[in-house]
Amino acid sequence: MQMSCLLGQQELEGKRPPMMPGGRTLPSFRPYEYSPRSGDFVDRSFLSGIRPQEYCFHCLIDRAVKTARIGYLQRCLMKHFEGLVVNYDLTVHDSDRSVIQFQYGEDSLAVEKCTYLKEQYYPFLIDNQSIILGQDEYSRIVDICGSTKEKQPIIKTFKKIRAWRKKTRDLADNENNLND
Repeated sequence: MQMSCLLGQQELEGKRPPMMPGGRTLPSFRPYEYSPRSGDFVDRSFLSGIRPQEYCFHCLIDRAVKTARIGYLQRCLMKHFEGLVVNYDLTVHDSDRSVIQFQYGEDSLAVEKCTYLKEQYYPFLIDNQSIILGQDEYSRIVDICGSTKEKQPIIKTFKKIRAWRKKTRDLADNENNLND
């Protein structure tokens, strides 16, 4: 649509671009001009070429705002993740040593380092998918961890997690019922 027809109404943070105190949306428009073009409606396509004002609205302003927002979100994520540590037993802990995951990435794979995720190895993975996916997560973790002495803390932690999930689910259901 945008390539061959028109770009349509552009938006800046979910709204039409506001007028500056002088009554213009961009310096190239007359004060208090209310044409669709001055209100950020782009009636041209990339195929036919867009005007400089349309380029400013579509490509520069909105993209700059989105880039800033995405950069902020990325910074927040990195701040939250910086305390996470993957130990030698492949458990993930945060800065106060509480367990976040019993297995790194739920499957212990660092995807960026996996050399076997190439097209030539797909048949092997497909042939063995029943073995990989046949067991539930709980039994896989218990099998990996070894002796029954080591299993007891894991079982207790799983029970706590299940109880917490049930409690928060019940609280959310009660809150939704109150809002109805």
